[in-house]
Amino acid sequence: LQVGDSVTLYVVSISESEIILSKAMSGAGKATLLKEASQNRTPVEGKITGVIKGGLQVDLLGKRAFCPASQLDVKYVENQDEYVGNDFHFLVTRFEEGGKNIVVSRRELLNMEIKERIAEFFKSVKEGDTVTGTVTRLMSFGAFVELTPGLEGMVHISELSWARVENAADSVQPGDTVKVKILKIESGEKEGEFKISLSIKQTTVSPWENMDSLFNTGDQVNGKVVRLAKFGAFVELAPGLDGLVHLSEMSHTRRVLKP
Repeated sequence: LQVGDSVTLYVVSISESEIILSKAMSGAGKATLLKEASQNRTPVEGKITGVIKGGLQVDLLGKRAFCPASQLDVKYVENQDEYVGNDFHFLVTRFEEGGKNIVVSRRELLNMEIKERIAEFFKSVKEGDTVTGTVTRLMSFGAFVELTPGLEGMVHISELSWARVENAADSVQPGDTVKVKILKIESGEKEGEFKISLSIKQTTVSPWENMDSLFNTGDQVNGKVVRLAKFGAFVELAPGLDGLVHLSEMSHTRRVLKP
């Protein structure tokens, strides 16, 4: 080699004082490098070359490696062919027979990155803060919102809007970007899991705070009947603002027994 030459090198290890680099000159050199990467849990760049039974074939510094389908991503991958031809970083989880049996995991590396992002998220966020997230899925009881990759919180259906919501889909859709207030953060059953309660409606002003500017005693207004009770009917005057019409106030001409 000469000063000024351009070479391809791989990072073997990093410390406070130095970065160790290596140029794989032969098959034996590559095997040594991958063995050290396995022992040190150093990420290695590889290219997915094809889909085989149970997973994918990966070219790892010229050596053939196997990535199980379950280790390709943190989520289920329905179409593995979409990954073929792409370069990714992997962890070498098994290195046997001098490099003839190499197993890698991308999922394990992604999970490590996710844990780091979650730790950074909690350094700057606490209960009561308002943050931006993305709606990921809807359930009968509310909507899940991704706050940072790998970390979701749940907006209960009662916290979607000041108005009464019967179906979460009437308020939000997967993919929507929403502002949410963090109501509560609790540790989950497993280590590293969290239960986060969120609210969308509490990021806006309660309609009751503006009621005096909207309505006055004696006003005649239009409203929508939203639910019935034995003693009368509830009428929505504005989103999240209901009033009660008692049975005794439903008719001048006859006695009303059922709303």
